[in-house]
Amino acid sequence: IFVGLPLHKKVSISHSQLSQFRSDITYSQMVNIMIYIIHFLIKSGRVDENVIHGIDSSELSVSCNPRPLTTIKINNKNIRIYADLNADCGKRRKKRDKSEYFVGYRIHSLIAINPETGMNFPLISLISPGNHHDSLFISQIIQLSKTIGLDIKIITADEAYGDAEKNETINKEHEVTIITPPKEKVKLPEHVDKETQFVYMDNLCETPMSYLGKTEDSSHEYKCNTEPEGCMREALCHKFREIPVDSGFFGQIPNNISGVKEVKDLRKNIERSFNLLKHREGLEPVRVRSQHGLMAVATFANMANLLLEIVATRKTKKQKKDQLKLAM
Repeated sequence: IFVGLPLHKKVSISHSQLSQFRSDITYSQMVNIMIYIIHFLIKSGRVDENVIHGIDSSELSVSCNPRPLTTIKINNKNIRIYADLNADCGKRRKKRDKSEYFVGYRIHSLIAINPETGMNFPLISLISPGNHHDSLFISQIIQLSKTIGLDIKIITADEAYGDAEKNETINKEHEVTIITPPKEKVKLPEHVDKETQFVYMDNLCETPMSYLGKTEDSSHEYKCNTEPEGCMREALCHKFREIPVDSGFFGQIPNNISGVKEVKDLRKNIERSFNLLKHREGLEPVRVRSQHGLMAVATFANMANLLLEIVATRKTKKQKKDQLKLAM
């Protein structure tokens, strides 16, 4: 359809046609094709209505000389200029076989995770220079996802995305709940047990309070769980307590609520998607010389990844057994 080939005839695309298609296509058209492919992914059954979404990033090193061409000072800050003008020096997660810093870009992706199988599929991606913080892109990815019609309710992400104020704004604007691990530097509120995160009314209360939900002013509301006749302080107790949403144990959903740990654990599966995009689809090392060029390449890599996943669902059990015998 997109390259002008007739659907009623068995015609294969030539290399020249494909090259012309890739050179003429706009980013808006690529997004439209991406929506088309995501539709078939959902239709294939690989992603159902109970899917959990995740957001994460990974580094993409450029293949050019990592040393800066020159360094200039602007407002007492050193600005490095590399052979790839859009690239910059970023910090990667600690890995035994790689240096702590890299020169290149970061790919920020929204990934659909099947909670039953752990299988995950990168849906859309954004590209930034390597020194940009992950949290700057969560709002843009969610807005783009909602615009193209993706039904996102819960997103699991790492600690870098745990900005309480920003996540509350996203929750109110897009009705998306973001679940992240608690930041260690955030202190527990008073009268909250450090081990269990049980909430108590005060230091004299012995019974954990029940969680009621969130209030309109972004606080978690708790109710006294003691029977009226079983508390000597009945007449003096307020019975209700509110704890503001924070970046620690009391994020979008309190850390000890049933199901939160399972959602957080699903995030560990996301690395598979980045490994496929980098090594199978060939995103790393980066071989283009601009952020716009890499955005196009990353979008095509996403398409290829999803198409391969869709095709895999159409294989019969016999075909899979034959492939296994050949591999052995």
